[in-house]
Formats: sequence, C-alpha cells, structure tokens
Amino acid sequence: MNQNKLQKQIFCVIVLLVLSIGLVSSTQSVQLNSNFGKTISLNSEIVRGGSTIYANDSLVYLLGDYYRFEIYDVSNKEEIEVVGRFNYSSDLTRDYSDLIVQNGYFYFFSQEINRVTILDCSDVSNIIIKAAYTLPDATYTKIAVRDWNILTLTSTEFSIYNFTNFSPVSLLDTYTNASSSFSDLTVQGNYSFVLDTNYGLAIFNITDSSNILKADDLMLNGTSDYTDFYVTDDYVYIYEDGKGLHIYDISNPIAPSNVTKYEFFGYTIYDLLIKDNNAFVLHSGSFDILNISNLLDIQLIGTYTTEYITIFESICVDGNFAYITNTQSGELQGRRPLYVVDITNLESPVHVYPGDPFQFLFDLARLFLIITGALLGSAVLVIVIVIPIILTRKKKQI
Repeated sequence: MNQNKLQKQIFCVIVLLVLSIGLVSSTQSVQLNSNFGKTISLNSEIVRGGSTIYANDSLVYLLGDYYRFEIYDVSNKEEIEVVGRFNYSSDLTRDYSDLIVQNGYFYFFSQEINRVTILDCSDVSNIIIKAAYTLPDATYTKIAVRDWNILTLTSTEFSIYNFTNFSPVSLLDTYTNASSSFSDLTVQGNYSFVLDTNYGLAIFNITDSSNILKADDLMLNGTSDYTDFYVTDDYVYIYEDGKGLHIYDISNPIAPSNVTKYEFFGYTIYDLLIKDNNAFVLHSGSFDILNISNLLDIQLIGTYTTEYITIFESICVDGNFAYITNTQSGELQGRRPLYVVDITNLESPVHVYPGDPFQFLFDLARLFLIITGALLGSAVLVIVIVIPIILTRKKKQI
C-alpha cells in the first residue's frame, strides 16, 4: 500500500514538471516593434531591370529566387501578411530576378531561359500570366520596358523588340559595339542610358524605336568597374566600384557635363536609389543616406544597420518608409524577404520589420532562465517531498 502511494506521488511530481515546461514554451512569442499604420505609394513605375521590390498604396511586391513572387499587405505594420503569390516553376529556372512594372503589369526576366513573363496582378488573390516571351538565344545582362517595347542588353548589343497588344515579339533594331561591355540600362524620356562596365555610360536616342541612334558617350577616367547607376530628370549618378559616385548633368542628353565626384573608398553597394534630395546607398546589411541637395557638398546624414544576417539586394523608398529585399533565405530568426525601416528621421532610421533585432536573444535568454529555474525548483521539490517519504518507508521496514 505504501509502495503504491509512493509511486503515485513520484508520478505527480513528474507531471507537474512537464506542465511547467509546457507553460514556459507557450508564453514565447515574437512581437513586432511597430506602432505605425501608414500606407505607402509610389507614383513612378520601374522601367529598368535589376529591381526586385515595388511599393504601391498598401501593397509591396517582391521578387526573389527563394521566395518567388509575393505580394504583401503592409497597411498594418504590426501584422504584415502575404496576400498574393505566384509560384513560377522551379523546374524551369530559379533565376527570375529583374522585376519591372509598367502600364499596370508586372514583368520579370529569367536569364537562364531568356524568358520574359508578364503578370496581371489586378486581383492579388488570382495572379494570372498575361503573356510570356522567349527572346532569341543570347546571353542577356538586363532588360527594360518602355510602352510596348522590350529593350535588351548583351555585353555588346543593345536591341529593341516590339510586342504591341501582347502580339509575338518582333525585332525593331539593334546597335552593336564589339568592344563594349554593356551591363545595365534604363529609360528616361526619349533616351536610353546604358552602363558600360569598362568606361562609363552610353546614351542612345530611341525616339524612333526602329532606328537606334548613338547620342553620346560618357568616358570616365576611373580605374575600376562601373557597377551601378541611377538616372533622374537632370542628373545621372554612376557608381565606380569601391571609389564613389560620378555625377553628371544630363538635362541636355547630347551634351552631358561633369558636376562632381563623391568619394567613398572601400565600399561595395548592392543598389542605389535617388529620392527627392537624398541618395540611398544599399550595402549587404545596411544603407547610408546622403543629402544631395547641394551636389558640391554632399553630406552623409544617416545610416541604418541590422543585427540580423542579411544579404540586401534592392531598396524602394516612399514617404516615411524604406522597403528592402533580403535574399538571405532560411528559417532562422530574421531571415525574411522583406525588411521595413521607418525613415521619418533621416538621421536616425528605425527598424520596423521583422520584429525587434534583439527580441530573439532576449526571448532565448528568458526561456533559458525560466527552464533552469523550473528544473531547479523541481529538483528541490523532489528532495523535499520524495526523499522524506523514502526515509519514512525505510524506518517502517526496520
């Protein structure tokens, strides 16, 4: 009888211990460090390849190899959620990386199979393929879209294809330079600006899409690769790898003039964005904010950094928020495709999403302390309750 009673008491102690650990686990949660409820808008659309993120009203559109094409509702920063997804077949390729937005449609390009896919996202819950084109066999570096034209680059060729009303693509014209090293392009009005990794920038007049005319060259005197650029109404900003920004006045595209060079040595940038009087320079786990209101006296005014392990790829800025594509995939804390930063105060950007960069460490430490306390408490409970019972039982047996 005494032996059965002892077994029941030991069983109760074990149950209490299990329940304690269960309660500890159930209290763990990740809280979003945000009280913002604003929406965003972006008036201009993306024409150039290379971008992987786009924001419009309360939606953010993001393209990535790992996460595919996803649409996020960001109207409530505390509960950002995926409201649309297009899972293109990974059997064909995982290399869809150039998101372009034009005329209400979303374009993305695969370099592996030279395929341009056009999506209709008017109903985010039912994304459909509007058209898909396979370009002639070549090694393309970038594409851009202007009206019903697809502009393409190889290292030596700049071509324009027409697809009016989603008809089959037809070649309009090609410009060839065997000594060039074309790597990126964008469109501004009737001109296309093409980045040449070796020497700087080539400017083409594309008023007549069937007759590409070379307008001018920007032969820069650098010693490194030119890896990124950004064009505004009046200026072009050309990034020389590890050296800084070359800035030219292109208000007259056929006669660009040098303005200045902003030097920052040793930095590699992943994306460059000009917004109003500020330049956002994206690195793998941070971005810098430059005040460019006076191009002859550019000032670094703010920096955002994160404690997470990230590989940032593209940045989109509108209003008081910056939206960033993170390509560091996986299930670990902080490995999310979308990052949101509040830039209301440009001098002190505030991390908004995902969560608090330190919350996971705090939660882990708290969990460790609670479990340790529960184990120690259970051990003490065993000593206080079980051992006296055993000693009493032995005395009775004697």
